[in-house]
Amino acid sequence: MPALNTAVAGLRIHQQKIDAIADNIANVNTVGFKESRATFSESFYQTLRAPSSQQPIGIQLGSGGQTETIGTVQTQGSLQRTGNNTDLALSGEGFFVLNNAGSIVFSRAGDFTLDRTGNLINSLGMNVRGVVGNASSDSGDATDPGSSAPATISNITIPSAFISQSPAVAASGSVTVGTSQLPQVGEKIVIGAVTFTFIANGGTPTTNTGTSGEIALGLTASTTATAIAQAIGAHSALTASTGVSASTSGNVITLSARTAGTAGNNIAVTTTASGTELSTPSSGLLSGGVALGTLRTESVESYTVGLDGKISLFGSSGTTRIIGYVMVARFSNPTALQKIGNNLYVFSEAAGAFSGGTSFSETLDTRKAGTNGFAQVQSGALELANVDLSEQFSDMIVTQRGFEANARVITTSDELLQTVVNLKH
Repeated sequence: MPALNTAVAGLRIHQQKIDAIADNIANVNTVGFKESRATFSESFYQTLRAPSSQQPIGIQLGSGGQTETIGTVQTQGSLQRTGNNTDLALSGEGFFVLNNAGSIVFSRAGDFTLDRTGNLINSLGMNVRGVVGNASSDSGDATDPGSSAPATISNITIPSAFISQSPAVAASGSVTVGTSQLPQVGEKIVIGAVTFTFIANGGTPTTNTGTSGEIALGLTASTTATAIAQAIGAHSALTASTGVSASTSGNVITLSARTAGTAGNNIAVTTTASGTELSTPSSGLLSGGVALGTLRTESVESYTVGLDGKISLFGSSGTTRIIGYVMVARFSNPTALQKIGNNLYVFSEAAGAFSGGTSFSETLDTRKAGTNGFAQVQSGALELANVDLSEQFSDMIVTQRGFEANARVITTSDELLQTVVNLKH
């Protein structure tokens, strides 16, 4: 009796729908969870009589239904404020990009944290990806990708400190030389925040820590301009604090900017018969428009993540550094992403062709948050599950009735068969 098999198929698909509903209800409080929805379609038909011109209505018997899809509903979940800076929620279309041991995975769950080295990670230790800058450079702000896709994305790290540059301090001072063309003991050269004082030490020019934060330069009767330049340029306090290095040619000691500049962007100490003079370019700027100042390490007092994913660090002296941008991936068909558990997805060809570890095709793109229709990043918040419990309970009731009705078909078919069996008595 075909009705038995048809009813069994009905039981099977309603059971699968109940399973999907149960999964939705179980994850009603899971961060970033997206509900599943089961849809059915007809199964194959047995044609007993095909329609014809004489009999326009044929005879076809269906064999029940089948589960057509159990897909993910990628609608926006509600946002809940947490006040934790590392908690990030996406408002709009897109996914966070994570590094899973070299493989790219995607997630809507933004319950991130920092590991002991400052890497922004999820609960499984996967790194959040984005455009990053260099905290070890005073010009290490991350490049704003604008509305374009960046060439590369990297793991995001929020450091505990960064190198910054103090306000510009002009190089100043001059030293008078005698017939030996040497500075006199006690005279000074000030370069940025570093002061060099000439002393007599009976040896070759060496540098020592002097009083009041000054650095002593030892002189002898045979000291040359080249020796002075080498002693200045080799001193760690100078290069670490100002990034200036020294070189010499003839009687000119040139103190060069930490960034390679043009001739007009150097500081020259010129040794002549009448004196040693220190001068700076009239503009007072180095290559790239950076004024000469003091480099220092600043501890990070706080940081923020903007709607565009921009991560801004605030240093102990009030200096701001843009250390990175959280990038967002968007798909032309996000419903086709494959769930792998732990609030993670992997790409599939139906969602958008993925072209590698750092680059994306037109159908799968990473952009700065809040641009070109990509989701904005809400810092200090989490996206809740998009499960509507009232809808789930309503679907569960309807599905339960469908299951019961198919079970009733089985009992009715059994009764019919029993009637046929009893005909022989």
